[in-house]
Amino acid sequence: MASRLCGSVGRPFALAFVVLLGMALSFGAKAHAGDAPRATEPEAPQAESPQAPPHYAAPAPRATEPDVARFVDDGPAPQASEPDLPPPAPRATEPPPVYDVLVKANPEGVRDLRLLQEHVRELSTRIVPCTVGIAVGAAQGSGVLISADGYVLTAGHVSGAANRSCMLILHDGRVVRGKTLGANNGIDSGMIKITDPNPDGGPWPHAEMGNSERLERGQWCLATGHPGGYQRGRAPVVRLGRILTPRDTEITTDCTLVGGDSGGPLWDMEGRVIGINSRIGGSLTQNIHVPVDTYRETWTRLAKAEIWGGNQFGGGGGPFVGIVGEERADSCRVTIVVPDSPAAKAGIKVGDVIKSFGGDGVKNFGQLVEMIGRRKVGDKVAIEIARGEESIKLELEIGRRPG
Repeated sequence: MASRLCGSVGRPFALAFVVLLGMALSFGAKAHAGDAPRATEPEAPQAESPQAPPHYAAPAPRATEPDVARFVDDGPAPQASEPDLPPPAPRATEPPPVYDVLVKANPEGVRDLRLLQEHVRELSTRIVPCTVGIAVGAAQGSGVLISADGYVLTAGHVSGAANRSCMLILHDGRVVRGKTLGANNGIDSGMIKITDPNPDGGPWPHAEMGNSERLERGQWCLATGHPGGYQRGRAPVVRLGRILTPRDTEITTDCTLVGGDSGGPLWDMEGRVIGINSRIGGSLTQNIHVPVDTYRETWTRLAKAEIWGGNQFGGGGGPFVGIVGEERADSCRVTIVVPDSPAAKAGIKVGDVIKSFGGDGVKNFGQLVEMIGRRKVGDKVAIEIARGEESIKLELEIGRRPG
């Protein structure tokens, strides 16, 4: 009886226990299933693995923060100020969109043309106020303010003789007085100093001198000046073009120039002076400019009102050799030898390539012209030429330019 009772009671109890155990296991499974997101949190760093999407690479800048904190801890606050740190903005900021246009062979579409136009307009607001008109006697030309105390770069044939009174017309039409200084007539560089104070008070607006040595063929540029001479009510005119041939002693561009532009500045596309308008070549769109580096190299002589380099751009009496060279940037090949000239008497012939002049290497004909301009009439100069495969050494006596 007791065993049957226990047996009959035990089976229901066992069955109930199994049911309760099953319910508990089921509840536990559900509980674990609901906790699954929390259980996977420790594995979150796996999102920064190489297989993660690109946007997960963003935490990299946070990794550099300890370096900044360490720098700040190195000393007192003034040493840890932001100006002493590499400025992040320039590194993060992309160049203006116009720079994509400037490096192309040609603008591509309306967007490029609009970007270029807008950039030229912005530059014009900065470069036009530095461009001046010049009147020396009856002659007119242009120039550019290059220092806060009123020094003006121009062409040598515009400034002319030293210590002459002249008038300078500012971009807004106001007139101030000045004095001509030095000139290198061998390459047509000149300088003028404004003698009146700035009517606005304070320093003169002036441009930054660039670096003409780094110019490249095809580079965009701007020319400003007063074509045809100063005209009342007309600000200096801006023309856009490109570098055709960059040389040590002359730059050629296709910026359209006419009389009156002589002495005006040639600019790079960042608003720095890279040359001075000198003369027109074979056409209005083939013009010659004096490289700005030559002004920097001879600044003291120009400022002291020295005149040198003969009369390459007018008149007679200066040093003379009597040859014409090929317009190439990489050699000085003779194309014309004037009969009975010093070059002819020395034995130079058409087709010869002049390699050195007075012991100095000659890169091109423009450089040779400058070298000749530094000599005096009667100087004897050793010259080395290449004639075919033969190297020949000659001696030439500098003559006097006729006319």
